[in-house]
Amino acid sequence: EEALKVAEVEVSEPVEGMVWVAGSVKGPLAELSVQGKLVARNARYGEISLWDLAGPVRFDGDKLAAGPLRGHMEGFGFEASAEVRGLRGGKPVVVAQARSEPARLESIRQLAEMRVPVAGQVRLERSAVEVKDRKIARLEAEVSVSGLQVGAERVGDMKLVARGTGEQVRIEPVRVRLGGGRAELAAVIGLDGRSGEASVRLEECE
Repeated sequence: EEALKVAEVEVSEPVEGMVWVAGSVKGPLAELSVQGKLVARNARYGEISLWDLAGPVRFDGDKLAAGPLRGHMEGFGFEASAEVRGLRGGKPVVVAQARSEPARLESIRQLAEMRVPVAGQVRLERSAVEVKDRKIARLEAEVSVSGLQVGAERVGDMKLVARGTGEQVRIEPVRVRLGGGRAELAAVIGLDGRSGEASVRLEECE
């Protein structure tokens, strides 16, 4: 008997909902090639709720590719693609990209649950992440926010640029309207979800 071990995947939370793949398999076991379509409905992983997702998937040699995948989650639509290289070498590398459609901030559950109401429109213009040895080797993202209002404060429009490696993500300084003047905001966020710091520099505020 000949066995093919494609990869081992560890998850910290159970995956709920409906996920399936349909497609075709070609070639001998040692040179297996798979092409198909991934479909998910009402799936949930930890705090992430995925309403629907669909798109092509391909496996060839030691590479698995998916996308473009189109779906909806937390009130907004998105498009994503991902590629996993080096599956048979024991040290796979994951490269992924994503972007989203515009979404209302108040429709995002985590923001809607905040004590101070947040309103406006947000869009993920682009993002890219590379994972090596189960750690983020590179992360880049660009997010646009328009008509932002926090409580009674009208902040206006802004564009956030984030870059990260290893254990933290740095939000590049951005200028916004605040308190009748302007302010410069910046932040560093730990990828462990428990650490981070932010800075605010006031400019011409009343």
